[in-house]
Amino acid sequence: MKLSFLLLALALAASAQVVAAQNTVKLFDATPISFGSGPEAQVYAAKQVFLTCELRGKNTTMLTGPGGGPLVVRDGIFINGEPVTLAKNSRTTTGLFSSVITDPIVFLGSPVESAYVGMDPFNVTADFKKNGVYTFELAEWSSTYGNSEIYLTTTCGISTMPQQ
Repeated sequence: MKLSFLLLALALAASAQVVAAQNTVKLFDATPISFGSGPEAQVYAAKQVFLTCELRGKNTTMLTGPGGGPLVVRDGIFINGEPVTLAKNSRTTTGLFSSVITDPIVFLGSPVESAYVGMDPFNVTADFKKNGVYTFELAEWSSTYGNSEIYLTTTCGISTMPQQ
């Protein structure tokens, strides 16, 4: 009996896969659809976090909506001053969402999901090359802006920075 239990334990240990821990922090509360200020980018929310990642590990970092689900950002999100874009090697952003349902002006003051379809969680792993402080900013530059709740989910360690 003891031998079979020992063999079972060894078999389970040999077949177990290592799963990296997922850490999540809320970066931004939802911002309802609002009038924009014009063509110049204006930061309307910012948050800093300190990330500690395994230097040789396979780290994964995603921007997500509530519960790891879809997110909406209209107009843009920046990480350490660099735009998060849907197209590789692009320096411009038009937001993170799948599509527009209707004219957002009709839904001023309503949640962004009233006018936009959220996009799947967005992989931003390539933006995190070393341990340190990362600044996330939401910016607007068009006729309307807004966002869903936005979370950072990562296999790295996360410490939030005091907001000033």
